[in-house]
Amino acid sequence: MTRLIALSLVLSIPAPLAGGELRVSGVRLPEIVFGEEKNNICVGVLNRTAEPRGITVVVTLRPDGGKETASEVTFQARAGEEDAALIEFDMSRFPKRCGTIVATARAGSKQLFSSDIPVVDSVAGLSGLKVKDGAFFDEKERRCLVCTVEEDQAKYREWALLKWVATKADRSAKKVVVLGSRMVNSPDDGDGRYVASLRELFRNGKHILQFAAREDASFPVLIDVLKAGELVKKHSPGVFVYCPGIEDMEQGVPVRLFSRALDVLIDQVRLGEDPPRVVLATPVPYLSDMKLWGEYADAMRRVAREHHTDLVDLRATLGGDRREFEKFFAQQGGSRVFLLYPRKEGQEAIARAIMKYVY
Repeated sequence: MTRLIALSLVLSIPAPLAGGELRVSGVRLPEIVFGEEKNNICVGVLNRTAEPRGITVVVTLRPDGGKETASEVTFQARAGEEDAALIEFDMSRFPKRCGTIVATARAGSKQLFSSDIPVVDSVAGLSGLKVKDGAFFDEKERRCLVCTVEEDQAKYREWALLKWVATKADRSAKKVVVLGSRMVNSPDDGDGRYVASLRELFRNGKHILQFAAREDASFPVLIDVLKAGELVKKHSPGVFVYCPGIEDMEQGVPVRLFSRALDVLIDQVRLGEDPPRVVLATPVPYLSDMKLWGEYADAMRRVAREHHTDLVDLRATLGGDRREFEKFFAQQGGSRVFLLYPRKEGQEAIARAIMKYVY
């Protein structure tokens, strides 16, 4: 399926000054793309001179194992204005989902800007990448474009019934990694009340729990994408639980980017020869913006279906509607002052809901 991403959902990367009053103001492109989709690169030019200037932008695709192609756009940068060129690129030209995209801009014979953008195959792993300013960068500090794949539903249907029966019949003790929000309302909450409850439940069931708290960052889900695979390599769990809380909503991460990051995160968890079972927990209700919360939760449900993961739906866990949610989030009984995360009773319910999917 071809997917298009609106430019409002992508981030600019810094562009150096060139020539004083005429410069490239930024290059914008997605963080994550699918291997068969078409997308766009936007190159902005700021012209503070007194005259219009002709600008040529060239985007060159250099795929590993494929043919190099280039697209060129010429436009007039108006005097005293910021203008932009939009250049389409086709990821199907990258048969191995890796290579380089080169974006250049010039005014006449003078080059204003040139940038190499590595294309990284998520299925091969994202080792060496880091997240900065809401984007992926490599060890050479180059902005990277992560390319992933559509899920093969036929693969999941193979032996699906037998796998389901085997999972339900397995009552052995489990090693579990939980990557998630601490869900703290005050410093006294420590790692979070639901985490404390999980630890108690795990001790009673003789399971082993490794909890990794999400980082306080502007794009936490992107950091989680890189952290998830490393946690699986380090701990070799039988079950991997992702419980993101509401940090991405608070930070303004677009729902589409959140969804695509979940897709890649699951890929990283499943890279090894004996991958763990994956459990996704939907974000807890976000009383400040219930519409946005619904979009986030729906995105996670969709990803869970496509990747055939287990899903802990915290909407049902915490009552199903806003009136019921408020009982868990009220600062105290009957109060109209609500906490960011549920009180103790709600967090214990979250722990029990997650625990059901450990077996």
